[in-house]
Amino acid sequence: MTKKMVVSVSMSPYLKKRLEEIAEREGFTGLSDVVSYALIEFVSRYDRKEKVGEVKL
Repeated sequence: MTKKMVVSVSMSPYLKKRLEEIAEREGFTGLSDVVSYALIEFVSRYDRKEKVGEVKL
């Protein structure tokens, strides 16, 4: 199992509230898991775009 790293993130109160609502509604164990899931989705989409040349670096 991969050890998780701890990072600090600043976000608006609105975004924090929405993520907490999603965590509760979808059964995530907490805000950290929602953020991790969202970042995995973001990176996966970015990687797919990069492979087809849609990302401009």
